[in-house]
Amino acid sequence: MTTYGPSHDVIIIGAGFAGSCLAWMLKDQPVRVALIDRNLQYPPSFRAEKLEQQQADLLDKFGLLEARQPLADPISQVECFRKGQRYHEDVGLQYGIHYTDTVNQLRTQALPHVDFYQGKVVDVITSSTYQQVQLENGKKLTARLLVLATGGNVINPLAFKLGMRQQATRELRSLSFAFDICRADGQPYDFQSFNYFLDPREHQIDYVTLFPIGDSVRINLFTQWHPKDMRVRAMRRSPMQELDEYFPGLFEQIGDSVLTGSDKVALFPTQYYQLSKVEQPGIVVIGDEFQSVSPATGKGLSKVLTDVDVLSGLIPQWLETDGMTVDKIQQFYRHPDKQAVDSLAKREWVYLADNALHPEIISKVKRKLAKLMGVG
Repeated sequence: MTTYGPSHDVIIIGAGFAGSCLAWMLKDQPVRVALIDRNLQYPPSFRAEKLEQQQADLLDKFGLLEARQPLADPISQVECFRKGQRYHEDVGLQYGIHYTDTVNQLRTQALPHVDFYQGKVVDVITSSTYQQVQLENGKKLTARLLVLATGGNVINPLAFKLGMRQQATRELRSLSFAFDICRADGQPYDFQSFNYFLDPREHQIDYVTLFPIGDSVRINLFTQWHPKDMRVRAMRRSPMQELDEYFPGLFEQIGDSVLTGSDKVALFPTQYYQLSKVEQPGIVVIGDEFQSVSPATGKGLSKVLTDVDVLSGLIPQWLETDGMTVDKIQQFYRHPDKQAVDSLAKREWVYLADNALHPEIISKVKRKLAKLMGVG
């Protein structure tokens, strides 16, 4: 009797930032990779819009820094305004990016090295030997390892089917806004980047930052507001007026400014969660699908890229021996580099909330987080 092996070594569900980078990183290994996504092109999305130095270094290590879009000059110095004082900080090399364009370029880089399938995954079966994926059109694929990289915020039904659950802390939330501006007089700004910090206890606002993305100047405003807060509607309706109210003297510092383009104010809400019951045979969950991050911390892409770095190093080792057992999967979740960046992202989010929320709420948050330490 003939025995047939799996169609691939690794199946990656989700060709976003994490999935595309992981597929690229496996290209030089003797690994057969299937990459699955519902969309041929990554759809418009407001996510990370700035590469920090450490994130740029990892992309450079991967050979993907030139995939960022646009290919603009880096930011090396940030003007800061806090408590009436203006000062500057050297920040190494940062890059403003269009997230959607960058993901599509990463995907373009990865696709020649994988079997790409456009479609929705409707079912998965996992085990310590082979994993099976079924697409909506009925096609079935098999592999030794399944990687779930579908972005998070709302738990993927496939993860839910496997018994995984989002352990959330609703009091720990973040709501970010983004839009483009320019000086009213048409002149360029006299800074590379500008951050204005408030006392977060006053308005539950972390800070506002201005930075270039190509020829545009982008504003990111980071708050801890609930999406149904009345202030959200006001900010989306009249962002310049609201900025002037919350950030006294902002336009004296940067110059009178106006909205540019016809795009609406982009909005990204999230709350803290970490996926539980993830240490299962045959499957790994990476990026925001595993744990959320406050955009205000700037750690989102650090988590994603560290997951890719760690996992791309482990996969070839795992494939050298039979099986995809829990002890192999645990090596990823318990890797010190992964645990360090996950823990740092969590601590920095708690720090932001600690400065903005009532002490009784913070105590409640910390008790909940204590229960989420570790994974299982």
